Amino acid sequence: HGRYVCKARKPDCAACIVRTWCRWPAKAMGAELEENPTPADRHSPARRRRRSQRA
Repeated sequence: HGRYVCKARKPDCAACIVRTWCRWPAKAMGAELEENPTPADRHSPARRRRRSQRA
C-alpha cells in the first residue's frame, strides 16, 4: 500500500509502485546528491537565526 512506502520523512521511492507518475523522486534524488552540511556549517553565525530582543 502506498502509505507504507511513501512516508513523509523517509519515502522509499525505489519500492514505490507509482513512482513513474510521482514528482518526488526527482526532488529526492537531487537532494541526496547534494553534500550534507557538517555540524560546524549548520551552526555557523551566518545561518543562525536571531531571537527578538524582548525582555
